[in-house]
Amino acid sequence: MTFRPINDDHAVERCDFAVGLNAPLSPRDTNLLHSNSSNWAEELPSTSVAEAEPNTDSTAQLVLGPNNVGLQFSYLRPDGSAVWSMQCAFNEILVSCTRYTRWVSTWEVAKSLLTKVLSVLRESQNAKQVISVGLRVKDEFYAPVDGNVATALVASRFLTGHALIHPSAWHNNLGWFDTLDSSPVLNHLNISTRNELSKEGLRRHLQLVHLQQIRLEDIDRSPPLAKEEDFVATVGSIEKQMTELHLRNKKTMKELLHPNLAARIGLGGMP
Repeated sequence: MTFRPINDDHAVERCDFAVGLNAPLSPRDTNLLHSNSSNWAEELPSTSVAEAEPNTDSTAQLVLGPNNVGLQFSYLRPDGSAVWSMQCAFNEILVSCTRYTRWVSTWEVAKSLLTKVLSVLRESQNAKQVISVGLRVKDEFYAPVDGNVATALVASRFLTGHALIHPSAWHNNLGWFDTLDSSPVLNHLNISTRNELSKEGLRRHLQLVHLQQIRLEDIDRSPPLAKEEDFVATVGSIEKQMTELHLRNKKTMKELLHPNLAARIGLGGMP
């Protein structure tokens, strides 16, 4: 039996957008963001404050500091899960979406939220500078319990043919570096499949998580955010870099997926 994407026209279950700063958020920075949360309250009306735990697989390049108070702003479903959320902790601003539609509309919301937070941080006592930009995309596919993974994936430089004929649960982790301009781009690709129980009964689940993280070298960094022209340059650079990561993710997905499945989610005509 063949696999189908989690949605009719795309497979994205979650998308995370992150920027990493040159220094952790201080208590004053945290208070500044909290006191200015009305700037994004229309998109993210729920606010919570809690001690943050460092994520070993962070979307940005984490820099830890003495302040471990994190802020989370969310738009919640009735069951309490977040449709959109924004977490500000350590040196990372992380925007997450679990109702992905298409790149242009989803990125516009994420860009607006990141821009508003960075604008507030221009008032920080210590000038903030963006040192990393990250994008994580989680794609999911489903099939009946006897689903053949070879109908979803093809052997490639990312995945061996042995995995495609393995009938039980498995996962495949791969990491590598690309470059963008003068900066290294970390890639972390995690592919897993297992049988799971759903409302419809037992089914086969396939998940692909692709993390890309640009670790900006000095030559590729925009100046600190204090001046208006530097702030505008930073936002422009983030947009350019996120768009490039999006295109690279699509190319990776097209190389991984069976042509029929790639065409179903709109990747068939990609160069």
